[in-house]
Amino acid sequence: MQNIIWKNNLKNRRRKEILFNDVLNNLAKKIGTHDINNIDMFDNSNIMGQDAVSVKVNFINGKNSYNYRKFKNKKCSRHR
Repeated sequence: MQNIIWKNNLKNRRRKEILFNDVLNNLAKKIGTHDINNIDMFDNSNIMGQDAVSVKVNFINGKNSYNYRKFKNKKCSRHR
């Protein structure tokens, strides 16, 4: 019984990996590159226009590299 569960989990992991690779390949085609190995994602946040911060998360080959970076955003004034 345990062996059957292990085999099913392995099959599911392989399916997810194949699907994920297909998604990355389609994205690479759409943005005009051959391969995507490194993705940086940013999340920007503020509370009612105050204390603006940004966080960058890095993914390498689709896996979180646990390379986080926090930015404290300064106020920006517009000059016209």
